[in-house]
Amino acid sequence: MRVVEKARFVSAYTFQYSVRPGTPAATLPDQVPKQVVQERYERLTELQERISGEENAKLIGTAVEVLVASGEGRRDGANQRMSGRAEDYRLVHFDVRPAARSRGPVMWSVSK
Repeated sequence: MRVVEKARFVSAYTFQYSVRPGTPAATLPDQVPKQVVQERYERLTELQERISGEENAKLIGTAVEVLVASGEGRRDGANQRMSGRAEDYRLVHFDVRPAARSRGPVMWSVSK
C-alpha cells in the first residue's frame, strides 16, 4: 500500500491471488484465507481509485495528446464516443457527436 501511495500510478491492473491446482504455489503451506485476500484487495482497489481520481483531476482543463485506436473502448459505439491512450497509457474517452465537435478541440475527459 505504501508503494502504491508513493508511486501514484494513474491506473493499475490488479487481481486477487487464488490457488491454481497443479502449480507449485498451490502446495505451499499457510495459504492466506480468502477473507483476508478479499479485504486486502478491496483496500488496494479503494486506494488506487482515489489516486487515479486525484491524478486525473490534475489534468482537467489541459490539452492531452491522445493516440486514437479503433476498438479501444468497448462501449464507444453505444456512447457515441471514441477512445485512445495518452502518453502515460491512460485511457481517454471523448465525445464524437456533432455538438461536441463544434465546441472546439477535444480536451481531456475524466471518467471512471
